[in-house]
Amino acid sequence: DDGRLQSRIADPRFKMAKTYLVQVEGEPDEAALEALRTGVRLKDGMTLPAEAERIERLRRSVLDHFRGHGFEFVMPPMLEYLESLLTGAGQDLKLRTFKVADQLSGRTMGVRADITTQAARIDAHLLNHRGVTRLCYCDSVLHTLPATISASREPLQIGAELYGHAGIAADLAVIRLMASAFMRIGVPVSRIDLGHVGIFRALAEAAGLPQESEEAVLNL
Repeated sequence: DDGRLQSRIADPRFKMAKTYLVQVEGEPDEAALEALRTGVRLKDGMTLPAEAERIERLRRSVLDHFRGHGFEFVMPPMLEYLESLLTGAGQDLKLRTFKVADQLSGRTMGVRADITTQAARIDAHLLNHRGVTRLCYCDSVLHTLPATISASREPLQIGAELYGHAGIAADLAVIRLMASAFMRIGVPVSRIDLGHVGIFRALAEAAGLPQESEEAVLNL
């Protein structure tokens, strides 16, 4: 027994996450379960709401919204051979990808850091649909370094992709879908960031930027 360790774990000053196992008599009704989900008042204050339950409820709501707009749900693998996983990926994604050695083949494998490229390969090589393809997904990704100081290295990524339509109507449809998804789960949207390389190319062309300067700016 380590008394100092136990004291540190139990002391609320250190704010260490703890999981409690509770034995109850009988079967709790829905009101009691909802109270546990939203938080229970103890001597030292309210307990935190059930985070996993809340995340799952939001995840299900957003995915149902995507499905209602014709997007098919896909589940790409967490682990792939590195040359496949990083096909068409930028340098930033390569740096964020965990690499491991496959003990069977000796080849290098990667734990996905982004699902977007995986969804694109599913559309291009597995489905091979004619016309427009709509895919959606939601799963964990793993980053070698967190995006910010407070960010997790294992964030949950949810998204929707539209393939087979090169016009601006497709871009508008996806942006509207994203905005309506936020409205559905009650999250106000004050700003939408667009990271489309086509926007950059159009601005560079309008500014008359030389090819070598365009690549230098793009790689910043």
